[in-house]
Amino acid sequence: MSQTDSTLSPLKHSRSEKILDVGERLFSQQGFRATTMEGIAAEVGMSKVTVYGYFRDKECLFQAVASRLAGRAKQVVEEALRTDENLSEQIISALIAKHQLIFDLVRQSDFASELFEAKDQFASAVFKETDAEIETLIASAIEHNGASPVQSNAMARLLFGASTGIANHSQDFSEMTKNIDLLVRGVLQAKGFE
Repeated sequence: MSQTDSTLSPLKHSRSEKILDVGERLFSQQGFRATTMEGIAAEVGMSKVTVYGYFRDKECLFQAVASRLAGRAKQVVEEALRTDENLSEQIISALIAKHQLIFDLVRQSDFASELFEAKDQFASAVFKETDAEIETLIASAIEHNGASPVQSNAMARLLFGASTGIANHSQDFSEMTKNIDLLVRGVLQAKGFE
């Protein structure tokens, strides 16, 4: 993008969001390779020149879509961890909400493997940073419930990493949610938090 979101006028911000919305949908429906800037321009009803004014190329647009998705993932985790539920329910809800975003948009796509390859090539740093932030949020919730900082960080790393493995290997969403539930309850019970 030629400007940061904070410096965009309301009109330009709206256009940028529209381009991101269409880019996200087309990447999911068509895959990274088949999605073109020309196709995105046609879908949003803007000229190619205008779309290129916001995003210099498809890779830059993909990075922006990934960054927005990572931001939404962090937000749903924060929201789940702010509820009045017990620690297990908070963490289960947080992890499921995070993985559901990816499941719905990417894993259910016919182009999931292609999208994950593009993520690794163009947006891995974004997700690595967001994953670290999510682990920190989970560790804070665990520490708030009486664990030491070292124990909280270790448990958060274990829960987040294992839930990612579960999400990567689940055949469907219900299997994923059931296994994340079992994971969190088992770990927290073993550590005396359930």
